[in-house]
Amino acid sequence: MKIRLLVSILCILFAGCALQQTNRALQPDQRWVTQTLPNGLTYHLYPDSEQEVSIRLYVHAGSMQETAQQAGYAHFIEHMAFNGTRHYQHNDVIRMFEQSGAQFGADFNALTGYDRTVYQLDLPNAQNIDKALLWFADIADGLAFDADEVEKEKGVILGEFRASRTENMSLEQQFYLHQIQGTSYADRDPLGSRELVQAATPDSLKAFYQQWYQPQLAELVITGNFTLEQGQQWVENYFSSWKKGTTEKPASIYHQALNNQDLVAPVTAGESPSLTLIFPQGSAAIKDYASQQEFWRDDVSEQLLHTRLGAAFNDAAQATTGIYASHYVVEGQRYTIISVGFAAEQREKVQALLLETLASVRDYGVTKNELDIIMRGYREHLTFLQEDREAITPASHANQKVYSIVFDEPIQATLDYQASLSKFIASATPEMINRHIQQQLSQKPMWVVGVAATEDAQALKNALPQWRNDFTQPGNQPINQQVDSPFTQQFTAGEVVKQLDINDEPQVTYWQLDNGIDVYYLRNIEAKDRVFVQYASSGGQFALPADLLPAAEIAPAVQTRSGLDTLNGSQFDRYLRQKDIGFYSYIASTSHGFEANSKAQELPELLEILHLLSTQVKVSPDQLNSVKTEFTQNRSTYFDSPIGTFIREVSHQSFIEGSPYRMRTPEQVAQVTAQQIEEVHQRLFSEGRNNTLVIVGDIERSQITPMLRQYVASLPLTKGTLSPMTSQLLKPVVPRLELALNNENSTQYSLRLLSETQPRTAKTVFIDDMLQRIATQRLLTEVREHQGLDYTPQVIPYVVDGDILNDWILSALVDPKNEPQVAKVMHEVANELAQGVTQQEWDIVKQKFLIDMKTLEKSPAQQAYTVVRYAIHHYGIEAIYKFEEMTQSITLSEVNQRAQALFGKDTMSQELIMTPKANPKG
Repeated sequence: MKIRLLVSILCILFAGCALQQTNRALQPDQRWVTQTLPNGLTYHLYPDSEQEVSIRLYVHAGSMQETAQQAGYAHFIEHMAFNGTRHYQHNDVIRMFEQSGAQFGADFNALTGYDRTVYQLDLPNAQNIDKALLWFADIADGLAFDADEVEKEKGVILGEFRASRTENMSLEQQFYLHQIQGTSYADRDPLGSRELVQAATPDSLKAFYQQWYQPQLAELVITGNFTLEQGQQWVENYFSSWKKGTTEKPASIYHQALNNQDLVAPVTAGESPSLTLIFPQGSAAIKDYASQQEFWRDDVSEQLLHTRLGAAFNDAAQATTGIYASHYVVEGQRYTIISVGFAAEQREKVQALLLETLASVRDYGVTKNELDIIMRGYREHLTFLQEDREAITPASHANQKVYSIVFDEPIQATLDYQASLSKFIASATPEMINRHIQQQLSQKPMWVVGVAATEDAQALKNALPQWRNDFTQPGNQPINQQVDSPFTQQFTAGEVVKQLDINDEPQVTYWQLDNGIDVYYLRNIEAKDRVFVQYASSGGQFALPADLLPAAEIAPAVQTRSGLDTLNGSQFDRYLRQKDIGFYSYIASTSHGFEANSKAQELPELLEILHLLSTQVKVSPDQLNSVKTEFTQNRSTYFDSPIGTFIREVSHQSFIEGSPYRMRTPEQVAQVTAQQIEEVHQRLFSEGRNNTLVIVGDIERSQITPMLRQYVASLPLTKGTLSPMTSQLLKPVVPRLELALNNENSTQYSLRLLSETQPRTAKTVFIDDMLQRIATQRLLTEVREHQGLDYTPQVIPYVVDGDILNDWILSALVDPKNEPQVAKVMHEVANELAQGVTQQEWDIVKQKFLIDMKTLEKSPAQQAYTVVRYAIHHYGIEAIYKFEEMTQSITLSEVNQRAQALFGKDTMSQELIMTPKANPKG
């Protein structure tokens, strides 16, 4: 997606010159080597210096290649690649590659579409490349189609139907089916039909396989740690014996006109009513400068519209359940989408404000300042283009090549991309962008109306002509609300008590401030010219009395939208965007704080804002009411859905009155006052409870100390307290909670395992992560591979830092008649986990865990979050940068002790079962 965005940005950059120069094709990246074997197999190699190796096998066969009697066969064959081949029996291939550190599981390693089936594998290194290529060669012409495996896999595929082909469709699903009406997509669902899947036999599947799995219909992609000569030899060794066939390569399917008519349709349970305007933008393929520049112009326009809409609704204190402007792609066609959700009774107000705002931008455009803020991202992208290209992983290279095969578009050379991007930036003036926005919004859009059960669909349909007319009316000229000198408060600097360099690689510096705040700075070149900041303390909702918990649900949103110092909410938002500062506040169960990022040179402004947000809170009555209205609509909509009703019941029957873990109701939040918002802020942000500031960046640490004195050491803090954590559970735990709520003909079965232990240490956090991986693999093996009961069984631990409660859930979505069977399997898996894990399982998961932990160094934002989390909960931050040492220190005995505590005889178990309603379609 990063590459795609870059390509799109370049397109926009060249847009201004498109009229002045002859359009030409994008120049392909010459580092890709494409060749063809004598049997017709096309292969693409991208040798790189990265350790990883990624492989993709692209077969030009999907549901479009099926006959009416073969519906679902392409997808079925994809599944069979993991159930026995010439060299790998049953699921042996899954075990083998897990041992090598590769990730296997539902949706990770293959996909089937209308015109393709793609197999993929990402290896941490080239050590097991021969085993990998042997499997890919088996996919080509060595699938086993064992009769027992075929029968078991039918249950797994039917599980996919249950999960993704629901009878109660979301508005998005309805709109997709609406768009493909009258095309060949309409009756070629890649999953096929349940009946034909159940009727499939090894012979019928094999007939499709032999017709379409032929080398002239396939493309192989290999990227990563190898030389060109090695890659060519691998392909020759493993694929030259694949016999050429006679089936012709299918033509492209991405030329079909989609249905662009309006749609008025009901929203399903859990959705809010909405209005969406969709503007067709043509083909999604980017093959030349003109299409590239057009994509960028659209992207800039969409960002500007998104920002202006957010400001307009904030200024009006108008509640919504979400508002956005963006782009999306459907079957090779690209669209600009502008959408807003709301409560049904707010439809008239919301729609009027939406249309008025769009008309204003259409007729009067945006300011230079607004455009500069958006273009800053393009300029930064150009600055770091070479670094970003060099940082692309083999997996991303391979996925990019697959995308280019799908849409028959080139992967652009870096210098060509750079030139295009440079010209686009130079040409993206307010005049050019405003003309483009005017052209965009002057098109005839599709209107998609999501209708609530309380609304009259026909009346709304009849109103469409009037809404279209309203949209054509002249817009109002906006008032310039630019703010130059935002903050007036002055404060006295504090002192640094201690400064220590506590680690060399990575460089970690520690400061202790005289108000008790601990500060950590991690130097990370991956931060480039930005800094990533976390300021937090322990406490959160557990530091508040029960009567303030409803206020804590909405306090961060109220504070942000009410503004800061002399600025109202939209002015504050504009100031942050102008300074390129991202700010987010939160109140979690056992922690609260702010996370932020900015350019390194804006760090003083960022810390000034942090100081002001920590020491003052504005509460606008209008914004308080707006936030409460939004919460009420969102929570009511969720509670009206089957899963929302179920979770609410589980919450209320699990936790004591006044527990932070109990879900707050709309009625509770509706009673929140401004005084309660202020009291929540005072209790959490003026009291010190292990307060910690973390900065991750690539600047000299000497530059940080003066800022700490001025903005952080000056924070006034009184000593806060935290009571010892106590049980939040209602005891005795109800052993079985079964509710007939599902509006689909399926049963959600969950086995819940509850235990109370001492709050976790860094070591137990690591162990829990790895136990979840082992538990997931065992559940996947039993529920999916051995029993064929569900497509994606899950293991979900709900464990809060600092708390004594361990709340683990093993869950599957099954055919109602299979509930007893899945319940038996779940209990067996839990009991076996209590007996412990094997040394082999531990060695395998430890390897994968270490690979994943190393990626933390590539994400400064995630690194900052993890460090502050480990600091405030007393895990010790050294576990983050010495993760390998910590992981290797964990013994199998410690792992099994933890497994016994989580899944053993002292665990409280509970069955949570959501069964179909008497009339599941209702």
